[in-house]
Amino acid sequence: MPFIVHSDLEKRVKNKDALILKNGVYSSFDYEYFTLSDREPRQLRIIEIICDFLNKHPEITKLDVSKNEIGTKGLEKLVAVPSLRTLKIRGNKLGDDAVKILASSPYLDELDVSDNKISYIGAEAFETNNRLLSLDISWNQIGPQGSKAFARNKFIQRLNLGFNDIGDEGAQYLASNMRLTFLDASNNRIRGEGACALTQMPNLRELNLSNNPIGDFVLRIGPNMRTLNLSSTRLTDRSASALARNNSLYHLILKSNRITNEGAIALAGHTSLEKLDVSWNHITTEGAIAFAASQSLIWLNIEENKIGRSGTNAFINNRNLLWLNVGYSSLYYDGYNLLPHIREKLDDGVYGKILVPLRDVKLPSPAPVDKPLIKAVTPRIPERRVAIPSQPVCSMSILRGFIAVLGLTQIAVAFIILDAASLDPTSFLAATTGAALLAFGVFGTTLTNNTASENTHSFPAY
Repeated sequence: MPFIVHSDLEKRVKNKDALILKNGVYSSFDYEYFTLSDREPRQLRIIEIICDFLNKHPEITKLDVSKNEIGTKGLEKLVAVPSLRTLKIRGNKLGDDAVKILASSPYLDELDVSDNKISYIGAEAFETNNRLLSLDISWNQIGPQGSKAFARNKFIQRLNLGFNDIGDEGAQYLASNMRLTFLDASNNRIRGEGACALTQMPNLRELNLSNNPIGDFVLRIGPNMRTLNLSSTRLTDRSASALARNNSLYHLILKSNRITNEGAIALAGHTSLEKLDVSWNHITTEGAIAFAASQSLIWLNIEENKIGRSGTNAFINNRNLLWLNVGYSSLYYDGYNLLPHIREKLDDGVYGKILVPLRDVKLPSPAPVDKPLIKAVTPRIPERRVAIPSQPVCSMSILRGFIAVLGLTQIAVAFIILDAASLDPTSFLAATTGAALLAFGVFGTTLTNNTASENTHSFPAY
C-alpha cells in the first residue's frame, strides 16, 4: 500500500525540530507511527517524501535516519535540503564513496556518521569542508592517516574520533589543529606521548582520552582545558600529582585508575577543581579525609574505594559539597546510618548519592570524626596561595613609601628652620605638611600591605 503523510500529521509535526525514520517506522515526536510495508523497494520514495516535507517546513532542521541503509541517491536528496542543519545517520554501512556526498554538503552544521565502515579515504573528504562545526565519526577505521585530514580542517570545532585506532601517530597529527574546542579520542591505543600532545592543544576546552594505555605519564595541560576524562588509562599517583598542579581544570574524571592516598591528597589541594571522579581506585580513609577538607570541590564521586567509616564520616561536616557519591559506604552519626534518614536527598533512590549540600542535613551536634587522623592528614595537603590584588600593590607601596620619606624630610627641614627662627609661620606650615605626608605614606603603605594579605586566598587543609 502506498505511503501517505496525512495533512493532520503535517500540522502536528510542523513546529517540531526533528523527524525520525527508524526500522521502517516513520514517526513524529508526538508519537504518531506509520508502519511501512515493503520498506526496501520504497526506500528512495520514503526519502523523497521526507525531503518534500522538510522543504515545506524549513523550521524543521534536524533529521535522524540511523540504521536504514540509505543509498547514494537518497543521500544526494537529503544534502540538497537547504534547511537541514543536523543529520544523524549512524550504522548505515555508508562506506567511503557515500560519505563523500555528505562531506560535500553546503548546509549541514552537525553530522553523525559513526559506525559506517569509513576508512582514511572517506575521512580525507572532510579535509576541505568549510561548513561543518560538529562531526561524530567514531566507530570507524580512519587510522592515523585519517587523523591527518582532520588536523588540516580549519572549521570543525567538535570532533568525536572514538574507536578509530589512530594511535600516537594520529594523536600527534591532531595536536596541530588550532580550531578544535572538543575532542573525543577515547579507545584509540594512544599512549603517553600522544596523550601529552593532545592535552597541550591551545584552544581545546574538553578532552576525552578514556580507555587509552597512557600509563604513568606526566601530562601538561593546555591553558584553556576545563574538562578532562582520563578514565581507565592506568594513571598512578605521579600522574595525579602532576594534574593537581594545573590551575585551569574544572572537571576531572579519573575513574578506574591506580591512584592511592598520595594522589588523592595532592588532588585535594587543587584550587580550581570543582568536579572530580576518583571512583574505582585504591583510595582509603586518608584520601577521603583529604577530599573532605577540600575548599573547592562541590561534586565528588568516590565510590568503590575502601574509605571506611572514618572516611565517610569526614564528609558529614563538609560545607562545600553539593553532590557526593560514596557508593555502598554509609554515613554514620551517633551509631545510625544517615542515608536512610535523608532519603529525599538521594538521586532517584540510588544508594549513596546525595544531591544537596550536606550542610542542609540537620544534626543535633557536629558528627564525630577521627580527629587524630585528620591532624595527621591535613598538613600533607598542598597549600596553594593565589594572589588576587585589587590594585597594583607593589607600585602603590613604593609611591606611598616615597611620600612618607618626603614627609619625614620636610619635617626635619622645618625643625631646622624652627631652631633658627622660632615659631615662624612658614616653618610651622612646613612641619604640619610634612607630618601629614608622613602619616599618609605610612598609613597608606600599611593599608596596602593588609589589602594584599587579605586578597591572597589561602586554601588550607580542613
